[in-house]
Amino acid sequence: LAHQLKSWSSYGQEVLDQIQFLIVDDSSAPGHTAADFLRANYDLSKSLDIVIYKIDQNLMWNIGGARNLGFWMANTPWIFMSDTDTQVAPETMNYILDKLNGETESPPVYTFFQRLRDAGFKKPHPAIMLIRKVDYWRAGGCDEDFVGSYGWTDPHFLYKVKKDSTLHLIKTHKEMDKLGIPPLHETSDDIERPDGIFCLEKFHGEKAPKEPKKNEAKLNKKSRDGKWSNEVLRFTWRKV
Repeated sequence: LAHQLKSWSSYGQEVLDQIQFLIVDDSSAPGHTAADFLRANYDLSKSLDIVIYKIDQNLMWNIGGARNLGFWMANTPWIFMSDTDTQVAPETMNYILDKLNGETESPPVYTFFQRLRDAGFKKPHPAIMLIRKVDYWRAGGCDEDFVGSYGWTDPHFLYKVKKDSTLHLIKTHKEMDKLGIPPLHETSDDIERPDGIFCLEKFHGEKAPKEPKKNEAKLNKKSRDGKWSNEVLRFTWRKV
């Protein structure tokens, strides 16, 4: 979040006037929450339009649930969904905002934005997307049956988008390369703390196990029988 705040603070006022930053805090431990961090960096964050929703329950691998909450609570027609480890350069944010006024034959879902990893190689990002709120829910949102196990959240949502004939999936990475748009920058966990920003002490909790084969099997089954769950937000939350 420290690198996100530094990135957001580099945006010009014309860009900031078009953006609200919505943070879903997926049950961070006390003293390590998004609200704690922003309070500690109030001078830098006070000029940004930031809202935070904190999930009360500590659900393992609640990626889909957190995304659903963000899209449920967002009060804008368009949503750019990003990850905490991914920064967006000012030029790239301008490129994203320009898409809001583009014309397509059917409602667009912009995805596979070009990404640069710390290791120095490019790989389009499968999760980050620009989509209208109504179209996210038209596709069914994320299936929260996948919560509890790691992986396959991005593929299962994109599968549902592709199956909806009213939506138009648009991969952006080739256009970004052609136009010279800076890629998204994905940082590793051991990246140095940015200068000028106060960082909370790192929380050393128990790491959840990664067992992607469980959700892979679940995706295979659901894509065959078409029985996607529409039971969303299986937890409580609060605005902080």
